[in-house]
Amino acid sequence: MATQATSDDLPLRFRALGTEPFWSVQVQDGTLTYSTPDMPDGLTVPATLRRSGQIVTYSATIDGKPLELEVSRQTCSDGMSDTVYPLAVIRRIGPDIQRGCAR
Repeated sequence: MATQATSDDLPLRFRALGTEPFWSVQVQDGTLTYSTPDMPDGLTVPATLRRSGQIVTYSATIDGKPLELEVSRQTCSDGMSDTVYPLAVIRRIGPDIQRGCAR
C-alpha cells in the first residue's frame, strides 16, 4: 500500500530558487535569507513555520511586506536547466506570487 508524504517528511534546511525573475531563499535555523540579483548578499529575517498536511509554510516580513514560502514534496524543474528538484515552492511577497523549486 502506498503512503502519501506528510509535511513531517520535508526538510527544515534547504535552498529555494526561482527564475524570471531570479530569486533565492536559504532556509535554516528558524531564519530565511532572501536574495535577488539586486540584493546578492540577501536579507536574513526570522521566520515562523506552519505544517499543514503535505505543505510547510514559512512566514516572515521583508521590507515591511509579508513573505510566505509554501513548500511541498513534488518534483520540480526550474525551466532553465535539466535539474530536477525534490521540492516545489510558491513564494509570496505581498501580492507578488512566484513559483520555484528547492533542495
